[in-house]
Amino acid sequence: MFMEVNHIGITSRDPEVSANFYREIFGLPQKEETEKAAKVLGIGKSNIAIYGEKDDPASPVFGSGCDFAIRVDPKSFREIEQRLFSQRLEYGVRKSSKTLFLNFHDPDGYLVELMCEEE
Repeated sequence: MFMEVNHIGITSRDPEVSANFYREIFGLPQKEETEKAAKVLGIGKSNIAIYGEKDDPASPVFGSGCDFAIRVDPKSFREIEQRLFSQRLEYGVRKSSKTLFLNFHDPDGYLVELMCEEE
């Protein structure tokens, strides 16, 4: 069902300062930046994505300050989407290339993102 944590995302007042902190304290390597994250650091097979201010409308964490993404298989993706639907919880689905993304908030407002490769 769950394959791996894809990334952990945090917001920062100063992404450069945060990236330097994680690089220096944990020895994490800098990875290629994305269109959404100001800085991306490698942590094993996963990443820490550092975004700008959480009140920035371009920030993908929607004001919660934190998000995490979990890679799942396609069957689990559909099952979880059905559970969200049956419980009448708000969620969004989007597609980028061959990857499907399912976004929703937990009870404390943290953004949870599921990812799977389309079958």
